[in-house]
Amino acid sequence: MIWRVERSADMVGTQMTPWLDLTETVIPIDTSFGLNGISASDDGEVLLTVHFDSGRLFRIDVATREVTEVDLGPDLLTTGDGILLDGQTLLVVREKPGGVYPVRLDADLRTGEVGEPFGEGLLLPTTIAEYEGEVLVVNSQLNDQDSPELPFTIARIPLPESVDLTE
Repeated sequence: MIWRVERSADMVGTQMTPWLDLTETVIPIDTSFGLNGISASDDGEVLLTVHFDSGRLFRIDVATREVTEVDLGPDLLTTGDGILLDGQTLLVVREKPGGVYPVRLDADLRTGEVGEPFGEGLLLPTTIAEYEGEVLVVNSQLNDQDSPELPFTIARIPLPESVDLTE
């Protein structure tokens, strides 16, 4: 199930309601770990989400709730976690092998090409955000809860020249 958070201007009375039943879509629900990251297009009309186990990327039309798979050719985004969509550029944080994977999408966000990863030395990265032309990635260390490297960190990674978030 994808849940929707309705919020008021003052954040009082914020409610979460069921929005999309995944059993009625092409998204696999029979695996141990399903959807992870989700991001909205600039106009809010499309959602993109990555399926952690299969590595498949899905496009959800907000108005119709139609779900289709984004054609990435032979590439998969297995262990995709946090994602950031800016225009036609999608950044996907993959926990393993680690790193940030840029995906250049077509204008309709229906097909894409996975580029070269960047961000070395990340410790089971999860969430991503953009800040002043760089990306911030959380080093979750969820795989090493008994003896994590302290202190926990957020990596600040410059965007490669090949990745443009201004389009």
